[in-house]
Amino acid sequence: MRFHIFLFVILFVLVAGCSSKQDAGIGEGVVAPQSSKAPLRSIWDMLPETEEGRENFEKAGKLFDGAHCKDTNVAALFLNRVQEEEEEPHLPSRALLALIASQKGDNRLAFEELTEVIKLQPEPVYYAWRGLVMVRVGMLKAGQNDADYALAQGNVPTAWHVLGALAERKGDKENTCTNYEKACEGGECFAIEDARQRKVCP
Repeated sequence: MRFHIFLFVILFVLVAGCSSKQDAGIGEGVVAPQSSKAPLRSIWDMLPETEEGRENFEKAGKLFDGAHCKDTNVAALFLNRVQEEEEEPHLPSRALLALIASQKGDNRLAFEELTEVIKLQPEPVYYAWRGLVMVRVGMLKAGQNDADYALAQGNVPTAWHVLGALAERKGDKENTCTNYEKACEGGECFAIEDARQRKVCP
């Protein structure tokens, strides 16, 4: 058990170092995407091949507000069905299952899964999602590196969510609320709504 925890910490340290070099967590032989301000693909436009897969993916999508899942058990059911129905692994579904794992507290699995997905499909949103996972376990610098990298590619709402969470940990109320609001402007409103309920933001 201690050995597994040690390996997990080492992985986080490696990501923190690599992120600052623009290939955050990318494995050997895999090149990080070039910086671009072109419009980014929505995760929900990356549809499965089969009709049943698409139907289940769309049903899962209705349960997400950005990186937050409103019903983790039902969403996981739909996403696992996608994986069962597709001949090739559907990477967006795999990444979303990693987010669900993180929301349930299994951040080690989430980190490992998102890192593997990034190697295969280096979408900026996956970096932001992994950044959120790292902030949840206190790896703040690595989380910021992933969020900054995602935003260097374009407007990724979860990346603003990550920066807001970082500001909140530092007690910086102004930037907490500003960043959560920017996430909401991009369609991810859970963080700002939650902060308002907790009286952190007006």
